[in-house]
Amino acid sequence: MQFKTQIEGKNIFILNNELFYADTDIVIRNQDFIKKLTFTQYNKIAYIDMDIETTEFKILRLVVCKTRINIYVCNVIGKLKETNFENLEEIYGKILEEIDKVIR
Repeated sequence: MQFKTQIEGKNIFILNNELFYADTDIVIRNQDFIKKLTFTQYNKIAYIDMDIETTEFKILRLVVCKTRINIYVCNVIGKLKETNFENLEEIYGKILEEIDKVIR
């Protein structure tokens, strides 16, 4: 099953009731984190594997985008541990909080 919704103007795609791909726009301020990134030459995108896990989700990978102004997390890929989509907005907020702990 595929499921698509928007939360706070950001697209969230859920595949097979567990895998998710969500848009974000969290600016990265942590210089040590930025130093670990390797951007592709042409499209200024970096991928970084993560292992952040809570009782509700597991974050597997961040997609980081680079512009002339900022470097930010543009997408997050992970797995949901629950298939109840009624509290998806709350879970999305928690995902952003966990990412924020790592990148700021």
